[in-house]
Amino acid sequence: MKIIEIATGYTPIPAKIGAATEIVVENLIYGFNNAGIKNELIDIGFSGGETSKQNESIQTIVHYQKLPKWLNKIDDNGLAHYLRRIFYSIKVGFFLRKYLKNQDDKIVLHFHNQFNFFFFYLICKQHINKTHIKTIGSSSNLVGQFFDKYSISRWPC
Repeated sequence: MKIIEIATGYTPIPAKIGAATEIVVENLIYGFNNAGIKNELIDIGFSGGETSKQNESIQTIVHYQKLPKWLNKIDDNGLAHYLRRIFYSIKVGFFLRKYLKNQDDKIVLHFHNQFNFFFFYLICKQHINKTHIKTIGSSSNLVGQFFDKYSISRWPC
């Protein structure tokens, strides 16, 4: 089994500013590592370099979803903030559609943002039964409908 934490797309993990959800995700990863649970992280990225690599500070593989630098302004709560979340979430959806096709492990997807789950659902809904996804966790209201339709067990959030 592998747990894939899907970060919010607000700020990279480990958080360098006081982003509460990012700190929770970081602590979940530390806990999984200490328990010997296989895990990976999908996170936001703004600079060049590899798309997927081992992050030594949190000891897990991180799949960075690169965004344009003009969306890098974290203190903006206006349009750029929403555009960053939407761009990131769409990239996450397309990444997961491709990534999950090549996985043999049972997968737990843990979403931390309603945008991420919404776009994952739109982009991947036709591929869900063809993968090894066993559980999805999110606080989104859309999740309940998704579980009923695809008979996937729910991870309470």
